[in-house]
Amino acid sequence: MLAGQKKLLKVNEARYINMPKYDELSVKNIFPRFRNDPQVMLYLQDEYPKDRYPDRQYFFTILNTVHADYVS
Repeated sequence: MLAGQKKLLKVNEARYINMPKYDELSVKNIFPRFRNDPQVMLYLQDEYPKDRYPDRQYFFTILNTVHADYVS
């Protein structure tokens, strides 16, 4: 973010969502589909340690805000 490559999302702009906790809807399964999406990756780290993923609530909030047609 300090280098100007990432964005922050204002709280009043966020479209929060509570995703059901099913294996099919895990961050581990969904994240790879959006790893190369430039709109989503503006709000996420470029790299994560092996077998680590973004926070579940934050990840699905970003998806619901940036790509509402995929999540809602």
